[in-house]
Amino acid sequence: MECDVLVVGAGPSGSLAAKTIAESGLNVILIERNKKIGTPVRCAEGISAYLFKDTGIKKHNSFLCRKIKGTKIYFYNEQYILSGKTWQGYVIDRKIFDPYLAKLAQKAGAKVFSNANAVEMKRVKNGWIVGVNFGKIKKQIEAKFVIGADGVESKIGKWAGLEDNSNRGLFKCLEYEMDDLNIGKNDKFHICFGQEFPGGYAWVFPKSKTRANVGVGVNVKKNANLKQLLDFFINKYPNINKMIGGNYKILETRGGLIPANGPKKIDGLVGDNILLVGDAGEFVEPITAEGIEPAMLSGIAAGETIIEAFRKKDLRKNFLKIYEQKYKKKHYSNVKLDELNKIKIYSNLFFYIFNKKYIPKRIRKLSLNFLFNSIK
Repeated sequence: MECDVLVVGAGPSGSLAAKTIAESGLNVILIERNKKIGTPVRCAEGISAYLFKDTGIKKHNSFLCRKIKGTKIYFYNEQYILSGKTWQGYVIDRKIFDPYLAKLAQKAGAKVFSNANAVEMKRVKNGWIVGVNFGKIKKQIEAKFVIGADGVESKIGKWAGLEDNSNRGLFKCLEYEMDDLNIGKNDKFHICFGQEFPGGYAWVFPKSKTRANVGVGVNVKKNANLKQLLDFFINKYPNINKMIGGNYKILETRGGLIPANGPKKIDGLVGDNILLVGDAGEFVEPITAEGIEPAMLSGIAAGETIIEAFRKKDLRKNFLKIYEQKYKKKHYSNVKLDELNKIKIYSNLFFYIFNKKYIPKRIRKLSLNFLFNSIK
């Protein structure tokens, strides 16, 4: 098989990259290692109210679970309401949303394959040859360009020898999708801090009047038992245990790593005939660890970069560095994607303030006002 561009990974970043490039007329193949695109889910499924405007993707009721009208921050019994559109959004169903985006890429002209796992990659004169297992059948795809959209454990970047220049601010997460809760008309994202969640936080993201994603994420360097922390959060954290109640059902258990460090430096994102997007490029907001919209924006910026590279007939690393300029200019909520690395500067201090009981309440309130300027 041959193509102009091979996109490895059909998550939001890979599908948006494939869609953008295919719309230009280039020959694009999009592969996904899992049998079903969007499965397994490895995130809390919350998105910003700005996502559809920022990415140009139309809303569709099929993947929207609950409209969210604000965000509530907790430090035990302290509560802060984050107001304004920045803190509104939706909880979505990734099992529907991800296939929806892949379908858009397919409609734009990309060839989409699931159950297609990239297992090796080697450099050739005019690009790359990638060995792919299509189920039990191994084939080779020869591509002039490869996009690594294969997540935080990206093999594509390693095989290509891209610089590992990230500080790897990894979160490890455990989440339950739960039902028979006392959510009712509650329409907030609930984000909860405390000394039990070192370098991270716990959350409740409502999906309906009875269903929610309930999870915890902490710094991977901390020796923390996620199961114990999640049990504590569900049963003992102030106010949250009332919302969850005692008759809940656990529908699904999810987990994974989140690279909450802001985008890699450009030498870790691009090389000759190759580029990384989404979690593979660490496009995640460093405090909330929100990654869906940054991933989609990185995919669009990558697509624009590659279209220009093919037009100029220059697929080398030095030209591809325009990727950095393109993604930084993308609008993310009410700022630009460039802000992710700036937020990282404050993230360690923020988590310290919100993980220590001895820090005075006024300091927490000041830090929220400084970073977000929207609390009540």
